[in-house]
Amino acid sequence: MTVSDTSITGRRLVVELDRIIERRGEPLSIDSDNSGEMTSPVVLQWTMETGINWHYIAPGKSTQPAFIESINSKLRDQCLNDCLFGSLADAIEKIEAWRIG
Repeated sequence: MTVSDTSITGRRLVVELDRIIERRGEPLSIDSDNSGEMTSPVVLQWTMETGINWHYIAPGKSTQPAFIESINSKLRDQCLNDCLFGSLADAIEKIEAWRIG
């Protein structure tokens, strides 16, 4: 499941996390950077309500979550650098096609 948009707010993030949890079950914890949507009051409230541990990586240490950095690198190299997107809908379609392979 991918979520492609021009930006994602904290509120949208928790909606998408709830959808993922519905399909895959609840994680023990989530690692993320310290960006605005990740540290928003909506996300902080969600973590208290769900009891899911949210771990923020150290500032300036973008390689700490190595798994997601590996996925991001592959997405950039194999899809984003090779495609031109005419619209958001076009980007969503091409990224999803790349994801399912």
